[in-house]
Amino acid sequence: MLLSGARVAVLVEDLFEDTELLAPRDALAAAGATVVIVGPMAGKAHTGKHGAIVTADLAAGSAGST
Repeated sequence: MLLSGARVAVLVEDLFEDTELLAPRDALAAAGATVVIVGPMAGKAHTGKHGAIVTADLAAGSAGST
């Protein structure tokens, strides 16, 4: 897979544009990347403008570069 072994952060907050988060997340995962959803608080569910719900895997304050 093209992105096998890559780890990619996708940022989320309440009222995100559903397709702007979901389509890239799904495409990155399909290409083999590990996608980590980063939000203000780990474990918090965020609702998009059109009803999609995404839960943050990691708090922004805990995110770092590798």
